Amino acid sequence: MKKLTYTLMFFAGIIVAMSCKKSEIISPVNEVNQSSQLAVAASSTSLKITTIAGNPFHFGDADGVGKQALFNSPFGLDLSDDGYLYVVDGYNNKIRRILLSNNSVTTVNIPKAADGSSITGPYVVRVSKDGTLNIIAEEPHFVWIVKPDGSVLTPGHAPEAVLSPDLERDPSGNFFWMAEVDSKTVNGQYTQKAYLKKFYINDATGTIGTSPLNLNVNSIEEEDRAFFDILDFYPGYNGVKYVVINHTKLYKLSSAGVFSRIYKDIDLHEIYSMVSSRDSRTLYLAESGQIRCIADGVHKFLAGPNPTYHDGRDGVGSGADIFAFKLALSKDENTLYFSDFNTSTIRKMQLK
Repeated sequence: MKKLTYTLMFFAGIIVAMSCKKSEIISPVNEVNQSSQLAVAASSTSLKITTIAGNPFHFGDADGVGKQALFNSPFGLDLSDDGYLYVVDGYNNKIRRILLSNNSVTTVNIPKAADGSSITGPYVVRVSKDGTLNIIAEEPHFVWIVKPDGSVLTPGHAPEAVLSPDLERDPSGNFFWMAEVDSKTVNGQYTQKAYLKKFYINDATGTIGTSPLNLNVNSIEEEDRAFFDILDFYPGYNGVKYVVINHTKLYKLSSAGVFSRIYKDIDLHEIYSMVSSRDSRTLYLAESGQIRCIADGVHKFLAGPNPTYHDGRDGVGSGADIFAFKLALSKDENTLYFSDFNTSTIRKMQLK
């Protein structure tokens, strides 16, 4: 069996833990800090959380409307222009889509690759304007590009390249970005280089990734520099590319190409996903199961695992019980959709 790329190892650990303890909540890392903010979050009626698909703690494989549908570890999300929310159904090795007008869930057909193999362990899905599905998976191919006509492309990557298990849409909407960490040992010296690349197939090499933007490794704090990974990143509308290093620290690549750490004073732990508002003033984070935001530089807790009730309940702010994993922000920025890893459901938070 093909080995997982090391950037997936962290999430593989979560999956194993969850498969052993499906009915148990994963507690937030800083629960004391969270509790002090509960009253603030719960006072806002704009933070209403609703489960739109899946039945909390019922793990399975079924299409249907709302609670009739069943998932088994939903991961990545993507909103399409035609009113669908695409969902990676990880353990079921499927891509599902939800028609948001009635919350009906159907399974998307993913044809076999040219070598006859079927997709296994999908993690991220992004939908192009023409309906092409761009998927990052565990195996047998890391990248799957499924065209509307049913043809499948599975481009490889350079031997030294480790691709991040993330794929993000450029603000222009015309293409996607991928992250890459290249590792080499030369004369006994281990080195790493990091890039953001456009998600295109290089015609000259047949591998994925073109037009690299260099992330200056020397700008990464020394304690993280020797061995690091990029599990998530986000290209902001302000030209800034936000990058998560080693799950916990936020960096930015400015439009001028300067790579530096940001928000050093905010205590962050496991960052699973982030999205930004169009004016770039608000950054939403799925962190340790919680949903947080950094608005005009001010950090706010919005919702997270309920300190008392671990039953996947809906509610307002901290009155709900959630474990947010991957985020998708609606075009009008009124709604934040997220996959709930604990309950195996798809949910939304009303922002406005």
